Amino acid sequence: MNQRNIMLFLFATLFIVNCAASTKNQKDYENNKKSPIALNGSKEIVFENLNFNINPFAKLGQHHDGIFKLPALPEYTWDRGFLALGIQFDSIASQELTSLGYTVTVPDTMSKSNKEIIKIAQVQFKLSGVVNYLTYDTYAPLAGNFTEASLYIIWTLCDVKSDSTFTFTTNGYGNSDGVINKSTITTYKKSEANHNLASNVLSGNIVIATGFKTALEQLLADEAFSRLLRKQ
Repeated sequence: MNQRNIMLFLFATLFIVNCAASTKNQKDYENNKKSPIALNGSKEIVFENLNFNINPFAKLGQHHDGIFKLPALPEYTWDRGFLALGIQFDSIASQELTSLGYTVTVPDTMSKSNKEIIKIAQVQFKLSGVVNYLTYDTYAPLAGNFTEASLYIIWTLCDVKSDSTFTFTTNGYGNSDGVINKSTITTYKKSEANHNLASNVLSGNIVIATGFKTALEQLLADEAFSRLLRKQ
């Protein structure tokens, strides 16, 4: 193989590796995402919780290796280990809503006083979500060196004042450089427990947290949702 062919081979290899970082899940999300709608104040809203309706040990995805991203071990199945450090979904939601001009009540999760219970009960709109579908895949250096997750969330918005319930569905996508698998998360957890300087991965798995945030952004891009919360 002469020098010209070697250079062409190396260029083609680098091109394929760079392309490997873009997956179908990412392209689907990028092609369909919309910009959230900002409000200048809103009717009061509180984010209550996010639940996962995924069968125990359901396959989420797997590791991939090589420039063609061939399936490899390990495979990833669902359990709460993916949330080993406890992602603060309520905090992420409250921050995102506030940044877009919503009037948000932030519950004191440490307080169980009657005053706190009454405060939350009096909020007109209550938002919660259920993750019904989740994918999770990791990619070795030659496959792009990243981790990605896709979430499908069913949102429920309850209007206490009119005793009405509204349902929305959105998809979210998150990725991060490097391979973040369950053993990596466990390592972060142990490091944090030992008071070492270690990233807490957005207080949990940064990929799932980002997927939740982007799914919420798509909810906030829905004109029907913002119309319900917009002040008259």
